[in-house]
Amino acid sequence: MMMNSSLALSVIHCSGSDATDFLHNQLSQAVSDLNPQQARLFNYCSPRGRVLANGLVWKAADQATAAADNHNEHTTSDNHYYLLVHQSIAQSLLKRLQMFVLRAKVKLELLNSSVAASFSGNDSTANPLKATDWSLPISYGPKATHICIQAPGLDQAPLRFWHITLDAKGDSAPSGLIEPQAWLAQELQTGWAWVTEATTDLFLPQNLNQDLLPAVNFSKGCFPGQEVVARSHYRATIRRRAVLVSSQAPELLSLDSFSLAGTDIVTLANEEPRIAGRVAMAAQVSGKLWALVETNLDFILNQEALYLAEQTETALKLETLPYQDDLPWEKKK
Repeated sequence: MMMNSSLALSVIHCSGSDATDFLHNQLSQAVSDLNPQQARLFNYCSPRGRVLANGLVWKAADQATAAADNHNEHTTSDNHYYLLVHQSIAQSLLKRLQMFVLRAKVKLELLNSSVAASFSGNDSTANPLKATDWSLPISYGPKATHICIQAPGLDQAPLRFWHITLDAKGDSAPSGLIEPQAWLAQELQTGWAWVTEATTDLFLPQNLNQDLLPAVNFSKGCFPGQEVVARSHYRATIRRRAVLVSSQAPELLSLDSFSLAGTDIVTLANEEPRIAGRVAMAAQVSGKLWALVETNLDFILNQEALYLAEQTETALKLETLPYQDDLPWEKKK
């Protein structure tokens, strides 16, 4: 069954005649010009500019079909959007968004029967995406409830896809499924980390390189936290960034990779642990631990080794992100 191979992701449905304007004003990503053939990355921020949630947003391909199939109370004039977010923060995000609906004609719903999985394969109708290409093309199954979103590729690897079923009751899994930890490891290698309950409200978008992917549109206008995020972008250089690290040390592989999210990383200057940042997300596959860790780039430039605070015997190995050269290695003068 698909459920055994599903990712820890949930879908929030946003519909109504005011849905476009509502999401455009709430998310860090532009929604007003979003077309059904493309998904986009987004952040949802607090007034302090900290990321409360991140994920993918897309618009239903056939609004009338979506309304007829799943939400009969809607009219064909409604707009239908979907947000894919980590399960651990889906309910809290839903409640927070509902606080700002006010008199807008918007309905928000957590689709409890939705399932997100991942698979790889060679699709003759899809063009390969580079690891830095987050255009995220969408294709649809025979039902409006089946969505396939192409993910950025890795070198010498088959094409990669998210497969989302909005109502998975009785559905079987697609072929070529990727085990969730293996998929998460691939996402980390492309530079993407899901914000979870352990990391919500900890990072600015720039700390997770969300501006480089990009999950932030700096020309779209206001959104919660926009003033802080934009000021950090235009008037400062955010040097606390996410870097990719790995390890094959047995003592690190014995740790629960999911529980590492939000935990400290340290340096050992003068043999005394010094907090250097936090783990954004980690995954373990084929005897190797992968993690995106937020730290000051000066530690990297100074060649200071980074360690998990729980295990200071083994240094983490620095890996290369697809957008490594775009990180602000040089301070703004």
